[in-house]
Amino acid sequence: MCVEKLELHGARVAIIDDLIATGGSALSAARLIQENNGFACLVVAPILVHGLSGIDKLRDANLHVETFASIDEIIELRKEMGLPPTQKKTHPARFLS
Repeated sequence: MCVEKLELHGARVAIIDDLIATGGSALSAARLIQENNGFACLVVAPILVHGLSGIDKLRDANLHVETFASIDEIIELRKEMGLPPTQKKTHPARFLS
């Protein structure tokens, strides 16, 4: 994404990410939005990885965060559905396939 000529004129912007782990991607996006006169107001991601403090960092930056499921919930659901076990070390997006 090219942000050199981006001018948001005070627009409220939602950040949509594939997952929240450390929060680094969303925080970087929020900084870029702010640097271009926008207001990052919301972070949405379908998957939350617990234990890496990402959601805490985003909330500390005054961002509202919405997620749909944690990795642990996805693993449990797969077990209930009788799907083969998946290791937690695998990239989270692979749990959905």
